[in-house]
Amino acid sequence: MPSFSSDPQFHSGDTAYIIHSNRFIREVTVMHTDSNGMYSVRFNDANGGVRVRSSRLFQNKEDAERQLPTRRKVNFPG
Repeated sequence: MPSFSSDPQFHSGDTAYIIHSNRFIREVTVMHTDSNGMYSVRFNDANGGVRVRSSRLFQNKEDAERQLPTRRKVNFPG
């Protein structure tokens, strides 16, 4: 899985996307960034927020979708 830490930096007020629980893509707003590459983000669809590394932020939903783990199809005997 490629690292996106060298992608363009995000600034306060920017919209970004994160993958939540390896299943959901959530739109967030960047609230604060620090010199260690950590971002404080606020969820746009609910109250609350988290601090994430730059490698967890994506510029658009399509980039985030490409990083979602693929589901394996399980065949049950029967």
